[in-house]
Amino acid sequence: MRRILLVATWFALLLQAQANDLQTDPRLHKTVNLQLPDALLEEVTAELSKQTGVPLTVDRTLNEEKATLFVKDKPAWQVLEKLTALLDIRCEKNGGGYHLSADPVAIRKEQDTLQWEQVALRREVERMLREWSQATHQDYLAIVAKLRAMEEEAKQLEKEKPLGWQERRDALGRKIYPLQQVSRVHCYLAGWCYQRLPASAWKPFWDGEVLWFSTPGNLNALPLPADALRWVSLLSPEAEFVQFGVQLDRHQERLVFYLRTRDILGGDSSVCEEPIRPDAFLYVPLHLRWSQWCTPEETLARAPQLQERLHRSRAISTRHSAATMADWLQRWAQYSGSNVIADSFRLPQPLIEQGDTLIEWLRDSPMWDGGYLRVEGEWLLFRHRSYWRLKRSELPERLVREIERKARQEGLSLEDYATLASYLTPEGIARLAWPVHDYAFHFDHTPLKSASPALRFWASLTDNQKKLALQRQPLPYVSLTPAQQKLFREALLVKLYEQPKLVLLDVLNNPEAQTELAFVVDRWREDAYTLEGDRVSITAESPEELEQQRHLILDAPDKQQQAQIEQITFTFGIDSWRSVRYDFSIRNKFALFSHPKQEKEGSSSKILPEK
Repeated sequence: MRRILLVATWFALLLQAQANDLQTDPRLHKTVNLQLPDALLEEVTAELSKQTGVPLTVDRTLNEEKATLFVKDKPAWQVLEKLTALLDIRCEKNGGGYHLSADPVAIRKEQDTLQWEQVALRREVERMLREWSQATHQDYLAIVAKLRAMEEEAKQLEKEKPLGWQERRDALGRKIYPLQQVSRVHCYLAGWCYQRLPASAWKPFWDGEVLWFSTPGNLNALPLPADALRWVSLLSPEAEFVQFGVQLDRHQERLVFYLRTRDILGGDSSVCEEPIRPDAFLYVPLHLRWSQWCTPEETLARAPQLQERLHRSRAISTRHSAATMADWLQRWAQYSGSNVIADSFRLPQPLIEQGDTLIEWLRDSPMWDGGYLRVEGEWLLFRHRSYWRLKRSELPERLVREIERKARQEGLSLEDYATLASYLTPEGIARLAWPVHDYAFHFDHTPLKSASPALRFWASLTDNQKKLALQRQPLPYVSLTPAQQKLFREALLVKLYEQPKLVLLDVLNNPEAQTELAFVVDRWREDAYTLEGDRVSITAESPEELEQQRHLILDAPDKQQQAQIEQITFTFGIDSWRSVRYDFSIRNKFALFSHPKQEKEGSSSKILPEK
């Protein structure tokens, strides 16, 4: 804690010295007006330079840094001082202007925090495995029988309610709770393996690989005892063997378990998970620092200016489908008259406003719990919670904007989605899986959500490999480069979690059987017709069918949209049974045209006069 306070004090002194330098430049005393939601830092400095005449440059290490600013009649030096302090960046003299660059100390703090979180996650996983391993001193079936007897006794107490039954029930509950988790066979197996194998055997697990165990007969896995056949008998009475895998998915913070107990024809298999919830976020160093920076909630609740009634304006634009924190901050600036500076991420924040006063509105907004909030006089400063993680999952802004432009003008292609997927980090893929932490895009990113591992694999292929695949020529797994094989395996594993076909995992773990694996593409095109209103859209297979439903959209435009829909299936595996599929569709071309009735009337008006 003392170290954190020392760093915070040093950082505050540095920022004060930086602010003093900016304040002494008379050119930066010129007032500026900024309306910059979700803007690149380069765009912010360009606008400041335009309004002040002071050259401002941004270091290439900050190419992807973004911010939101709503400022009215404030001196430029104050804007720069608050912006650089909020983003933990430097603003130093550079010739006749200033240069913004990353602060090495802040970068190191973010890296240290990410490492700290990984260590906390590992400690929690080790704690879980230790607890499960301690229970394996008893036989699994004996634990299950004991648990069932206790649960039955608890039910009888609830039913008969003898004297002192509540105390007895609570005592039973305290004994039942630790047995419930280890009574799940995958937890028991993981605990057994953790206790009896050396730490070196678990290295692939900590690296994110699936660690495989098996009853005798499988040379590609670590050993399980013959008793494992008895342990899985409740789940699979006809078990022929036990093949068990455990994987640490640190980005989605879960343990994933694979269990297979019969041969290819029997196919008894399952995939399940256990969430990892390290109770350590409140002690994250950067979280502590920013929590101390925030204006206390009690202070905000008592602030006289926040008790004023809210006067909503209809002039504010609305982006319900892809709203971000910038949209909320824009409303706050207009409702309260405050100046706003915040960091920026494409994190969806649906606009559902509530509250009659400013403080009520603020409490119901995502700003209240979604980050670090500070009020300084006429300024509101905001930084997203866990911004050090969001930075690692955010996609390149210039690329996203280009994709959005292309989506508006001509529609997107398979290559566009694959390019975007190739920039996804593991944190980004995990972010796609959570609706709350998804991305706010102004185009349909369903293919990314449903098939990002497959699209990442497609992006790794050469032009010649893609050409062969689009001709329905299988691409053998053994013909791929090591990097492509890794992406192939990732695509396979992700889908196996949804559709357990663990025989494919046998193939992945058996070099001799990998010659059977291949990648195949199926695709076909079809036309679709769409009417889009402000909040409702309808799609049909023909213009006539769409016209019959026009009455359902009150603000329907005169013209329909005609799009070409490409249906694509990526298959990874051996044959139709031993494979996984990614099915998705892409709207890659569209055109506007008047509905048939209008076209007919237009033609008649030209032909009849000629007659």
